[in-house]
Amino acid sequence: MSSFLQTIGLSVQQFFSASAGASVLFVLTRAFKDEQIETVGNFWRDLVRFSVYVLLPISIVCSIALVATGVPQTTKMNIAYTTLEGSSGHIPVGMCASQTAIKQLGTNGGGFYNANSAHPLENPSPLSNLLEFCAILLLPVALCRTYGIMVGSERQGYLMVMGLLFLISS
Repeated sequence: MSSFLQTIGLSVQQFFSASAGASVLFVLTRAFKDEQIETVGNFWRDLVRFSVYVLLPISIVCSIALVATGVPQTTKMNIAYTTLEGSSGHIPVGMCASQTAIKQLGTNGGGFYNANSAHPLENPSPLSNLLEFCAILLLPVALCRTYGIMVGSERQGYLMVMGLLFLISS
């Protein structure tokens, strides 16, 4: 895939994948909140708002932080090198940091190197590992709190959602 296709094509899918799940949560929460409502809102409006106002800013900050820890972010597809023995090779690089940021925020698998952050260029340091770990937990925890705020009981948001997840996983 070209750098452009990965940046535009795959990023859009990763953003909308995460936004679709959150939008379904918002629709269901509105239905739980008020039994007498005639409509549960506009799914597409929720999808766009969550993508633009939540995922995009967080992924930009996360991408910058990942670049600072050594994750590649370049328009080059690969870097040529020559070994001490004289043979040559290529190291694949590209828009790795931005892809990793939205992959972790949206809990999408694979990643730029298709190794789920196990590749040394996608996760080069303990600090990048910590950032990716925090990114993968950020939205699920925040959406539990959002559920509690939307239904008017933050305690219910944490207890009911986490309890339901525990029962499903058992």
